Amino acid sequence: LDFQNLLKQHFELEEEVGFKHSMFIGNQEKLKSVQEFKTEHHQMLAQISDIVDTQRNISAHDELRRNLLKQKVDQLVRQIANHEHNEARIISETIQEFKNAGRFTTEPTFTETQIEGFEKDLNFIFPDTWKTVVTNGSYDQSTFYFEEPHAHAAHPDYVIFATWNDIGFGFCKADPKRQPHFYPVYVLSDDMQPERKYDDFNTWFQLVFEIANQPINAG
Repeated sequence: LDFQNLLKQHFELEEEVGFKHSMFIGNQEKLKSVQEFKTEHHQMLAQISDIVDTQRNISAHDELRRNLLKQKVDQLVRQIANHEHNEARIISETIQEFKNAGRFTTEPTFTETQIEGFEKDLNFIFPDTWKTVVTNGSYDQSTFYFEEPHAHAAHPDYVIFATWNDIGFGFCKADPKRQPHFYPVYVLSDDMQPERKYDDFNTWFQLVFEIANQPINAG
């Protein structure tokens, strides 16, 4: 890899990440930008780390550039941590909204022991955000409920974790585009092919609250 070009790419990425991050605050539709750029952050971190490791015999003139890269790595780590903190904050705020609306009980939907069993049986690691939601309590909505995760009968690569009326919501075990900590939510029913509808669990969970909290139209 070209050392100078990589540094230029890094600065361009960091500038756009800052712009995307400012857009996402308070705007659910921008959550996917955070996930996408987190992935790019990890890729850039790996590239920078590789270069720093291989530049052990660089000249004194290039030492300044290596130190600069190390500083940028530290900045990237902090940015990634901030993104992850914001994800946790969004889940926490949505749970609080369920509580405020009287649609929440403190009894866990599933325990950590149960989740470990699900992951072993399904050979699938669930996102931390889903684990936080189901271990924190239960959520009351007559036509919606979290259910015991299971493979979809017609599409076994999809793990169903919730149902709304006759529609299932699930994660795809074999999604070629899925990255670590990036779990799109798919919609599944008996008469349709799985369809990717939500870019991440956070966006889906917020939508669940918004719909569940709408007043029932008696007409």
